[in-house]
Order: sequence, then C-alpha cells, then structure tokens
Amino acid sequence: MKQLIKSKQVIWFGICILFVCICHSAAAYHFYYMEQWNTFYWDADAVCQALPKPGGLALVMADFLAQFFYYGAGPIVYGILMTLVAYAQSLWVKEGGRSLGCITAVAMLMTLTSNMAYLFAGSICFMVVMFLVAVVLRCRMWLKFIAVVLIVLLVRKNCLVREGTELRLMVFLPWLTAVVVGLLQVASVYLQKFLGKYVVLAQMVIVVGAVVTFFLTCYQPKEEYMKKIYYYVRNQQWDEIINRSNSRGAKDNVTFQLCRNMALAEKGELGEKLLMFDQQGMNSIMTSDFKTLQVSMLMMDVYYAMGYVNMSQLCAFESQECMDNKSPYLWQRLVDTNIENGAYAVAEKYIKLLERTLAYRDWAKDRRRFLYNDKAVRADKVLGLKRKCIFSDDKLMGNGGFDNDLASIVKACPEHRATLEYLGSMYIVANQRSEFLSLMKQYKGTKTMPHIPASFAKAMEVFGKNPE
Repeated sequence: MKQLIKSKQVIWFGICILFVCICHSAAAYHFYYMEQWNTFYWDADAVCQALPKPGGLALVMADFLAQFFYYGAGPIVYGILMTLVAYAQSLWVKEGGRSLGCITAVAMLMTLTSNMAYLFAGSICFMVVMFLVAVVLRCRMWLKFIAVVLIVLLVRKNCLVREGTELRLMVFLPWLTAVVVGLLQVASVYLQKFLGKYVVLAQMVIVVGAVVTFFLTCYQPKEEYMKKIYYYVRNQQWDEIINRSNSRGAKDNVTFQLCRNMALAEKGELGEKLLMFDQQGMNSIMTSDFKTLQVSMLMMDVYYAMGYVNMSQLCAFESQECMDNKSPYLWQRLVDTNIENGAYAVAEKYIKLLERTLAYRDWAKDRRRFLYNDKAVRADKVLGLKRKCIFSDDKLMGNGGFDNDLASIVKACPEHRATLEYLGSMYIVANQRSEFLSLMKQYKGTKTMPHIPASFAKAMEVFGKNPE
C-alpha cells in the first residue's frame, strides 16, 4: 500500500514538472507581463477590505501569488496550479481515468494566455471549484451541501474577467472541458473491461491529442512573442529588441516596429538606422489609436522615449484607472513623471503605495531621495534630462500638432537627441519632404545634431531631388 501511494506521488510530481516545463516554454513572458497588471499590498487593511467583496478570496490569493511572477516564478506557480486541477479531477470518479484531468489543466492555461482581460483569479477560482466538485461527487450529503454553497459563493464574474469585459466562450473553456473529461472518466471505467492493459495507453493518446489540439487552435504565438518584447522594453534591454528585427515574430508586425524604433531611439541610433529596417508608415513611430490597454501602456513608454513626459504621464494615469489602480509598472512611471514635473507630493503618494509591495519597495525607497530635492533631480542622468524636456506651453498635443510639440521639446532640451530623431523619422515615414528638409537645415551642424545620421542623410538625398 505504501509503495502504491509512493508511486502515485512520484507520478504526480512528474506531471507537475511537465506542467512547469510547458508553462515555461509556452507562457514564461505571459507571467512577467501579467505581473504588471497586479499588485499585492502587504497591508492588513488592504487585505481586509478586499476579502469581503464578491470573489475577494480568489482575487487576494491571485494578487499574492502574482507578485512572485516578478522573480520568474510564474511557470512554477502555475504549473503547480495546473497539477492541482488535474489531481482534483482525478478524484471525481473512483477508478476513472486519472490522467485525463491533464486536459482540463491545459485548457485552463489556454484561457489564461488567450487574453489579458482573463484574470489569474479565474484560475484560482477554477482550481478550488474542481476540488469542491470532487466533494460533491464523492462525499457525504452534508459535505455536498457545504460544497455547493461554497461554489455558489466563490464563482463570480469579477474573478474571471476584468471589469467591462464580456464573458466570451473562451472564458468557459476549462469549465466545459472539465465536464467533457468527467464524462470520459465515467466512460473509461466501463472501457477498462474491453481495453484491459491498454487502457493507460488509450488515456495517454487522448491526453496528448487533446493537448496538441488546444495548442493548435487556442495558442497565440505572436501574442506571446510580443509579451517577450514588452518584457525587454520594461527592463530596457534595447539590444535584445533590435537583434530580433529579422525574427519571424517581427515580420510585418507594426507593434514590434514601435518597440524597435523606441529601442533605437533610446540607444541614440534611430536617425542612423531607421531606413535599415522595414517601416509601415506613421504607426511604426507612434499611434493615436489606443484600442487596447496594451497599446496605451506601450505608448506610455514611446512618449517617454520621445521626451514627451506629460503625454507619457497621461497614458500611465489613464491606463492605471482602467486597471483598477493595480499596476506597479504604471505606479513607477507616475512616480518618475511627477518628480520630473516637481509634483513631489503626488509622487510621494505613489511611492508609499510601492513601499507596501514586495518587489518594488527597494525601488520606491531609492526614489525618496529625489523628493523635494531639485538639485538631486537635476543631477540625475534620466530624471534631470526628462525634466528639461517639459516645455512651458505644453497642452498635450496642442493646436500646433504633435510635430510642433516635439519641436518645442527639442528647443527646450536640445541635448535630448531622441526627440529630434523621432521628429525627423516621423517626417520621413509620413513622406513630409519639405518639413524634413527644413528640420535638417535648422539643426544641421548644431549641438543637437553635429552630424547628419546615415538614414537622415539618405532621406535628404532622396527628398532633395524632389522636395514637393
């Protein structure tokens, strides 16, 4: 008996390792990206306020676990969660197909990675419900009653999707899969008589076939690729982005082009290498079509690279509002932009929030040295330069147009070279020849542009032949 129990433990441990490997290979950067959308505050009052809300327990548990995604533990945490789901389903039917629950676990992963609007709390909720269903199917009547009540209390829309998101079929994929797998488990009990020793092999074929089908139909490699790029953006790994310019995921990908051009600008190479890469019009440089939160968050970084501090701050603030004020990454940007604007009281408010987190408390404490200290801000290589970029009549894309605002930033802070290179690049991709030539004439040989970058020189040559 002990040997049997031990062998089962080894099998489930092996399944857990397999799930961790699947999560790492298929969704490692999804978990990093998800962490940007969740914040757990180490504060008893905050937890106590969240718990009484509908689905509060699942939401708090999800936020608590998500904070460890920052350290790369996402695949491990979710792999364990998938194992628990598979194990819970194995308890549904006595002597039923034990491994069939792996199908349900993979379905849960597919739902999570399919859309950022689908919450990690939904996976927590689903895992608990799977165990409660096992209680309903296998335990005494009074326990069945308690389990049903808990299921009714636990399952809430705000645990499954973000506020304002519709409940689409994909949200229910693991729930529907669990029902189908449950029926297969019942069928497997009767099929054992006919299949005999081949029953385990049959289960493995079903599991592998279902998992492959899920990956072929539900997995979105392009989206996962971009989450890797977003990770590089967040961690300012500009070379990693540029080096992937010829990768399959970058081909005809305007969002990648936005990130790559930002990386070039941050390295001071946008004017030099713009025309070395594919560009698809103005959308390769910037976009004003904020269809998703992901685009809004990305443009926050693009504007910051341009030196347009207040537009970056606006994107961060509006995105944070849409995310129920739960993104630590956005708090960081709001801290910096408010310090750059001299709004120290506002920055301090955000710093206090980050000081209550695990992963960002040290960063927040370090930022305190800039509060009410203009000298320290001016001396900082990034904050000081960005502060100079804030021009006096900034009206956030005023009547003069976006290019006029960038021109104002160049005048306010000539040493912020990325602004001028972005402005010139915009004129090139928009084929605004006279504006580009006028810009080059104005800044050629100045401190801002002591020499003409290669791509700008090539554009000058082409545009000079036909300036109209």
